[in-house]
Amino acid sequence: MFVEKRFGMRLLIDSANVADQYLLAFGFYEERERRILFSAAAQAAAHSGQKLFLDVGAHAGYYALWASQSGIFDRIVAIEADPRNAGQLRANLFLNGLSEKIEVVEAAASDSSKDLEFWLGNERSRDVSRVVQSGAPSGGRYRRVPAVSLDELCNLSGGLLVAKIDVEGFEEKVVAGARGLLTRNQVIAQIEVFPEAALQFEDTMKGLGFWRFAAVGNDLFYRNFGSGQP
Repeated sequence: MFVEKRFGMRLLIDSANVADQYLLAFGFYEERERRILFSAAAQAAAHSGQKLFLDVGAHAGYYALWASQSGIFDRIVAIEADPRNAGQLRANLFLNGLSEKIEVVEAAASDSSKDLEFWLGNERSRDVSRVVQSGAPSGGRYRRVPAVSLDELCNLSGGLLVAKIDVEGFEEKVVAGARGLLTRNQVIAQIEVFPEAALQFEDTMKGLGFWRFAAVGNDLFYRNFGSGQP
């Protein structure tokens, strides 16, 4: 591991990890997704209420760091259940003087606070660690992790919520635990959804008053206010 400057920030790089290998090879990480999400957030920044950013499935915390760079948000929360990723996340916050400005919650976002079985991806693919739902993945290790609903974690009403949710197929449960946040606020959300679940998830979001305004691969972008409503 070593520290390198990227995106105008100092980052702890783990050269054994696929996500960090991508960053080293190409010099960027989810650049299109980043531009879409934070451009939409900047356009909504005139909102007079409190502004909250949630990085759900934060991994090394790039989105939380970008949220801090944007200067838009009053509160930034990074949620990560894999302890190895959480360690890298905390290191990145420390390296950039943000340990007291970005909150870290070491848990899995879900629809309730009961502990969950969690699969730890191997050292090379820590970006695919996930809650076990049906059919345990082969290889790797398992551990029980605490879970928290976003409604329990954040009491926001009449504000602006911007969220990135990347939870490897667990997004329905995350959304179920955030119905209050999603319906009481103006919301912009980037959510990774696998193709086999996309139609059902689209119905879920429509039922909450959202429409999709962009997509990059499996990352779908939703909002519940502004222009573009069907």
